[in-house]
Amino acid sequence: AVFTVAAVGYAFYLSFHQWNILEPAKPFVGLDNYQRLVQDDRFGGSIVNTLVYTAASVPATMALGLLIAL
Repeated sequence: AVFTVAAVGYAFYLSFHQWNILEPAKPFVGLDNYQRLVQDDRFGGSIVNTLVYTAASVPATMALGLLIAL
């Protein structure tokens, strides 16, 4: 649990910074990343794709697991 909380906390911290793997400086940008995310046209599509994938893969995986168990 400690490693999960630390990873989620660090990801939340990084979401408020402009992060580049090649540059050591990570300037604080506040909510600008979230504002750009909401305005991005691809964001809505990615949410829909995630929901469709989840709605298809979870029942299929459960059914397959049940068939194997039987």
